[in-house]
Amino acid sequence: MTGEVKQLTILFPDADFSTVVPVHDESSTLNDVLRTNGLQSRDGSYRLLSDSDGMMVNYQKAHSGPDVIRVEPPKNVAQIWIDRLQGPYFAPSQDHLGRDITVLGGVVDTFTTAYTTSWKRGDHLVGYQFSPSAPYYSIQGLVFLQVPLKGATSNLYNPETGLCDYKVKLEVEKEQLDAIRGLWSAWEITGGLHAVKFRGDITPIPRDFAPYQPKTRPRSRARSRIVEIGELSTVQLDPPIHRSRTTGPNSWPVLVCGSAQSSPSPKRGVLVAKSNQSRPNMVNLEGFSYGMTQFIKIPEQGRTVALYNPMMKDNVECTLINSEEHPIDDYRRRWVIVQLKRHTRYKRALRIVGFPRDFHKKGGRINE
Repeated sequence: MTGEVKQLTILFPDADFSTVVPVHDESSTLNDVLRTNGLQSRDGSYRLLSDSDGMMVNYQKAHSGPDVIRVEPPKNVAQIWIDRLQGPYFAPSQDHLGRDITVLGGVVDTFTTAYTTSWKRGDHLVGYQFSPSAPYYSIQGLVFLQVPLKGATSNLYNPETGLCDYKVKLEVEKEQLDAIRGLWSAWEITGGLHAVKFRGDITPIPRDFAPYQPKTRPRSRARSRIVEIGELSTVQLDPPIHRSRTTGPNSWPVLVCGSAQSSPSPKRGVLVAKSNQSRPNMVNLEGFSYGMTQFIKIPEQGRTVALYNPMMKDNVECTLINSEEHPIDDYRRRWVIVQLKRHTRYKRALRIVGFPRDFHKKGGRINE
C-alpha cells in the first residue's frame, strides 16, 4: 500500500506568490525539492529558505522539515549587494528588512550572503560572509565573533542547522586569549576551515577594555539540600510547573519543576536556589522523564547541562537548544525553566520555556 505523498507549501513573499508541490522522496532536503520542481533562481543566485520562525531550513530533510517554507533570508542572514567600503575591511549596506549592516571582508561590486551578529559598529550591525553551499567558509576568510569566556573554541554560523554551532579553534596563546575574553573581534579562517587566528590589525584591543574575569565564590560545605514537599498545586499544565510548601514546622512556599509522575512519594526534591526579590524558592523534583521541566542556570560557556537520572544513578548530558526567541548567549549565568525533549540530533535536548521571575510576579513575593 502506497503512503500519502507529503505536500509542501512554498511561499514567495517578494512576488506575493505561493505554490504547493509534492515531496516524492522524503529523504531529500528542502533544497532538493526546490531543484526537482524547477523553483531555483533563474539568475543562478542561491535561494535561502526559512521556516515560520525565521530559521534557515535549506538542509533540513523533507520528511522532518516544516510543511510551509518561505523563500526569503532567515532573520539573522542577509543577502546584499556591496557597492562601497568604509575603510579597508568593512562594507556598509542594508538587508532586505532595511537594517543597517556592515559586512566584514565585503568586496565592492559583489553580491554576498552574510550572518549578522548582535554587535554594532556605530549604528550598523556587524556581519561576516559565508557560503550557503559547502564549503561554507574559505581559507583567509574573515569572521567576527565574541571571544568565549572560557575555553579555546568558538562557534560560527552553520547553514546546515541554522544555528551558530560550526565549531572553530582559536589559534592564540592562552595568555593572549585570557587578555581578550569577551571581546568582539575579527578573526581569519586558517587551514582546515575549523580554526581561526586573531586579527588585531582589524579590531585592535581598546585601551579601556577589561577582559572577563570569572567570579570566585567560596565553596559551600553543604551538599545539595533535599527537601520534602506537600501537595502540589498546578500553576501550568504544559509544560508542568507547580507550587507547594515544604513539610515540617518551618514550612515555606516553593515553585516546583519536574515530573510529578516519575517522582517518588512522598515528594522530595532538591532546593536549587533560595528566594530573593526577583525569584521564588525553587525545587526540582526527584525523578527523570521526557517532558519534565527543570530549573537550571545557563552555563557561562557552551550548551551542555548535566541532569541527574536516578535510574542510571549518574548524571546525563543534555544540550540546550538555541533559538531566535531565546538566544542562549543573552541568558548566561541566569536561572531559566527548561523542558526535557527527545531530539534526533542531540538525543536529550533542553528547550527554554520560561523564567522563575515570571511566576514570582504572578503570585506576589513567594518567600515568607
